[in-house]
Amino acid sequence: MRISSSNIHTIKNSAMAHYAKRYAGIDKAFCDAVAGQGLQFGPDRSEESEQLLNRIMKAGVQIRNVGKSLFLNSISPACHDCRTGLGANTFILSLNCNRDCFFCSNRNQLDAEYAKDQVNDVISDFEDFRRTSKQVNSVALTGGEPLLYPQQCIQFYHHVKQVDNFIHTRLYTNGDLLKPEVLQGLAGQLDEIRVSTRLENGSFDIHTFIEQLRLCQDYVPQVTVEMPVLPGSEEQMMRLLDDLNSLNIFSVNLLEFLFPWQQQEEYFKRGYRIKHNPYRVLYRYDYAGGLPVDGSEIAILKCLLYAAERQFSIGIHYCSLENKLTSQVYGQNNSVRVSALETWSQEDFFIKTVKVFGKDVEIAKRIFAQNHVPQERIFVGENYLEFSLADISLLAKSSIEECCISYQIVESDGQEKYLREIQLDKVSPSDYVQR
Repeated sequence: MRISSSNIHTIKNSAMAHYAKRYAGIDKAFCDAVAGQGLQFGPDRSEESEQLLNRIMKAGVQIRNVGKSLFLNSISPACHDCRTGLGANTFILSLNCNRDCFFCSNRNQLDAEYAKDQVNDVISDFEDFRRTSKQVNSVALTGGEPLLYPQQCIQFYHHVKQVDNFIHTRLYTNGDLLKPEVLQGLAGQLDEIRVSTRLENGSFDIHTFIEQLRLCQDYVPQVTVEMPVLPGSEEQMMRLLDDLNSLNIFSVNLLEFLFPWQQQEEYFKRGYRIKHNPYRVLYRYDYAGGLPVDGSEIAILKCLLYAAERQFSIGIHYCSLENKLTSQVYGQNNSVRVSALETWSQEDFFIKTVKVFGKDVEIAKRIFAQNHVPQERIFVGENYLEFSLADISLLAKSSIEECCISYQIVESDGQEKYLREIQLDKVSPSDYVQR
């Protein structure tokens, strides 16, 4: 259980509660910032989500990235690369776009208004990436709308394939500007095209959309539909999935719908709320997408279950906000060698230790001494004892009722790197057994 402003009162150990106050304060400041936008948090839907997940797994859906990503049948190679970000990059051709979607997060990009009028030299950006990467597996162009600049798109993909024909190439587009002559120029150079859409307020023309996808199928091997799933839209989504399955495209990426800290009046008007506990680990993430909206994940899980139970042949992938954050954590924590005290989790890529506090410190010391735990796996702090995650099971039968899992991430002050603790999870040693 992540220690927050709403549950810090459940901590029995006074020294631990005192230590955890700052994290409760950070959580409260975050909640206040959401409230300041005029939005509320939705209810805890974890029980409903768990029930849907159990049914989904029995129906054959596969789980990736500790449940942050779920897929049926097939998934893009680029999505595999996304977990760590190694060898993968997405380049912004321009922020200029022919649409103005209220949920677009591009307004969060640095100098967004200025950047809308700029066209980036994506070939030079690719070459810079290639020089600094040990490998290049997959690259993409996004926007804005990249097809506002068709020749630059064509030149980019031709260049990439000349460098290495095995690099997986993909293009993000809203589909409005798809034309046969553009797709002809991309044929043989583009491995995957991701056409985005949304279902809202009757503005969606299924017949035009299907024709766009059929056109793409004539030129591009993998045609993927990518869309945010709005809360309560599952029935309409299921009808669309039926059509897409009949069309036999490569896959559908169902994205968790996000609030980008912009256009709050639009979200408020539609009655949207923020997902309960929107982050597994509260941190300053670089991803500009924003906060997950309540009800979107439930709608997606229902769609996945629908497709699985009807044995769809196309790929269906749920990409949550958390799934998009993993590569940043990997990139920051992959840069250091952890000590014997620390564990670099291969589940979420945070560096972790365990802490006990106050009266429990001497109990833990005694148990570790009896079990000959090496001193390099123990650190004595001010009124707390920090130790390796590997040794928490040794306390399972002790009188220690609660301790903290410490989440840490590597940061830099410009001159040197250091570990920063960013979250505490309250756990009971009795939940751990000796392996």
